[in-house]
Amino acid sequence: MNTASSIVTTMAFVLLLLPSVSIGSAVRSAIRSGNFSDPTIWSPIGVPATGDLVSIASGSDVVLNQNSTIQNLSVQDNGRLRVTANNLLTINGTISVMGRLDINEGNINLTQSGTSFVVGPHGTVLWAPADNTIQGATLFTNGIENFDPTSTLIIYNWYNYTNTPLGSVVTGSFGNLVLSTLWNGMLFEWDQKNQFQSHPILGKLTIDQGWVVLDKTGQITNTTIGSIELANSNSYLDFHSGTHNGTIVVNTSSIINNGGTLNGVVNGNANVTLNVSGDFSNSGSDRKSTRLNSSHVALS
Repeated sequence: MNTASSIVTTMAFVLLLLPSVSIGSAVRSAIRSGNFSDPTIWSPIGVPATGDLVSIASGSDVVLNQNSTIQNLSVQDNGRLRVTANNLLTINGTISVMGRLDINEGNINLTQSGTSFVVGPHGTVLWAPADNTIQGATLFTNGIENFDPTSTLIIYNWYNYTNTPLGSVVTGSFGNLVLSTLWNGMLFEWDQKNQFQSHPILGKLTIDQGWVVLDKTGQITNTTIGSIELANSNSYLDFHSGTHNGTIVVNTSSIINNGGTLNGVVNGNANVTLNVSGDFSNSGSDRKSTRLNSSHVALS
């Protein structure tokens, strides 16, 4: 056997198995806080470039202050990356968030369909992009999501409240989920089209300045949400809008209503059962009664 030839063949085989790693790429880790464009915050020194594998180390808070293209992004536990001020981060490979990733008035582009997008235990992603269109939502439309049950996804902007429920562009289940539909001073109704039944919320659903409808299609039957919080008086949750000819069951461990409005059914009739296995708290400075129209509340 020709040993040298075997080694070359093996190396070529390994490279074929690693399509997300570019030849000549560097692994760059942010070892302290600062601007992305500052070469001295990175180890080895140098601003990340196309093909680089970028890691935001624990304790580092990095602000993307320029357009940049990289291969992979990893935000470590207690690390933070802020994509702000209309700057664009283009990622040709994968994303892993164990700390916090804020897309707040900035933009992120996943160039490859089927890209791994992982949010690990206690990891947080805030979504409020400058480009609030389907073209600007490749983090979800191109990502294959894996959200830990203790992770948190915060959605402050969405490109289509009428026709695109969140679960339709997310793979698997959610951990904690915070939803707001307040946009340009208007509160939009966001129909989830029963997607939370097949893509369950394992943690807490928080509605903060938002109006969320679990279903308008008449398909909802039995949906489980870890827990529910209506954060303020401008927070609305409707289980169903329109007449439902069957039975709707919503299960949760607890409900905290800080002055919001909770409806079993609006604009129609339905047989709705809400099962709460723990506490049901209704309070707030602008206190409103929790309403469950044509429904039954079962506290177990």
